[in-house]
Amino acid sequence: QNADIDGDNTVATYTIGFDVQDGSTAQRLLTDVAQAGGGEYYSSDDTSSFVTAIRSIVSKSQKHSRSFVAPVYTVDPSSLLAHSRNIYIPLFEKKKGSRWSGNLKKFKLNDNGQIIDKKGNVAVNAEGVLNAEAEDLWSEATPDGDNTITSTVTSGGFANLLDPSNRKLVTENSHSIENLDNTSITETYKKLGRFERLRLFLEKIGLIKKSKKSKKSKKSKKSKKSKKMVTSREEHIDNLQKFTQGYDHDDSPRRHVGDILHSKPSVIPYGDKDVIFLGTNEGYLHAISDEGKELFAFMPASLIPNIEEQYINEPLTESSNRSYGLDGEITVWISDKNKNGKVDSSDGDSAYLYFGLRRGGNTYYALDVTDPSAPKLLWNISNETPGFERLGQT
Repeated sequence: QNADIDGDNTVATYTIGFDVQDGSTAQRLLTDVAQAGGGEYYSSDDTSSFVTAIRSIVSKSQKHSRSFVAPVYTVDPSSLLAHSRNIYIPLFEKKKGSRWSGNLKKFKLNDNGQIIDKKGNVAVNAEGVLNAEAEDLWSEATPDGDNTITSTVTSGGFANLLDPSNRKLVTENSHSIENLDNTSITETYKKLGRFERLRLFLEKIGLIKKSKKSKKSKKSKKSKKSKKMVTSREEHIDNLQKFTQGYDHDDSPRRHVGDILHSKPSVIPYGDKDVIFLGTNEGYLHAISDEGKELFAFMPASLIPNIEEQYINEPLTESSNRSYGLDGEITVWISDKNKNGKVDSSDGDSAYLYFGLRRGGNTYYALDVTDPSAPKLLWNISNETPGFERLGQT
């Protein structure tokens, strides 16, 4: 028990009795332990029931979890022994469908080494728990002016500063950067051989009306209630492009950032600002100014087909797996010619990012971000690159 926390402090406990007889001392003990821990007792007598119990336990545990990964402390260039007062905390929240929510929030470090919000209140307690009422430093600048905390993860932060009408979205085309738009999405579908099959897929999920001979499925009826019906593949791709830009199905800003699960933000100090680089499972590498403004968002071409899964956002089942995006860690390489601790291209400095996709794919990337508003693709390596055929998830 912790005297600083009200009520009973319990660890959710679930127990499984494998080949344990009903009414036995062992069963009573396991049941009592589970009840005391606020969990549940499961009985199992074969491999199948044991696996089912494990899956049920994991599912019930995750329903109550809200997590954030380790805070990122920006290093003060004037003293490598000290940290600046800026603290960037990436967050994520599990959802029932493929579209999980994420965010990046900015806080400050006070003289006592505590992480505080914009009102000076402690934002993260000694146990590492983010205060649900904490208002990050970027929340006051939300476009709609509404700073009401409705979710620890999605309220405030970088997500609510995204302006879909003013975003620079880019992807790759061979060995260069190009805009992520209707043309690039269509070309990616064609290269992957998916464009010709797209109409059949849209009929299957109920976004295009089937012919009179086709039978309507329950899934089609369900999809029609929440998604726009379309008349062609091209119209569907247009909707996908609007979705990637940041618009919802009703054309309102959706203020959404993908979950940051394994990717950890990296900070590069430039001459006039710090820039945070962040990968998410929506498929983007975001470049974010220290004011919370997005400078650009890069999506690898191999992740473009995942947009559809995010857009449709059907509930996941035990037999379906969500797709991952830019889920790998980011490595920063800086050439600082005058050793002033800042990247300034006029001094001959340069900054490169190296990252993989982890569970999102089989490719490594190198981006030149010397100019953080104009990224350049240096190279990529995948399992289709000669000599790297055995390359697995990166």
